[in-house]
Amino acid sequence: MTAIGPTGTDLHWDVITIKRPGLTRELPPGKEELMWVANSVTLIYGKRDAVLVDTFLTIEQSQTLLDWIVESGKNLTAIYITHGHGDHFFGLSSLLERFPHAKAVATPEIVKAMHEHISPDKIENFWRRLFPGEIADRLLVAEPLENNELERADRYGSFNMLARPVDRTDRRRGCGLQRHPSLSWRDRCAEPA
Repeated sequence: MTAIGPTGTDLHWDVITIKRPGLTRELPPGKEELMWVANSVTLIYGKRDAVLVDTFLTIEQSQTLLDWIVESGKNLTAIYITHGHGDHFFGLSSLLERFPHAKAVATPEIVKAMHEHISPDKIENFWRRLFPGEIADRLLVAEPLENNELERADRYGSFNMLARPVDRTDRRRGCGLQRHPSLSWRDRCAEPA
């Protein structure tokens, strides 16, 4: 899909989706298909620069994501984290190592949740128990956005994004991302997990 910005610059996005074991491992007979969940990551880009929306959970998935971004030829300038669970941000360290000038950001509420999910108890007794040997040793947390705004300029134009929490009555995952000022697209996160 493509949206035309106010400067006439094309803004594009691509999505990569992976399938991984879900968090619920003990399912009733006949419901084995529920053992799997899909995670997706969106790369929003102009001619040169890109913003990534979320990361993946495991070391292997994060390497797949990193290879995908490098293959795109885009310069990653920001990573916007939509949700405070590890399957949205545990891949930050490898991305920021490869793109050291990129900045990981999230709303203050999401940053708080991220800190909770990297507590030693949560890491050892939840994430590493469910995904033994698959969680990176170095886990990072995003910086809080000021005024919930992320501004990134592409060499051939510029775009702003407004990140805003979605009302829980929306029944979505509590995140939102929309082109700002109000242009032609919005990504308000996937349907409820």
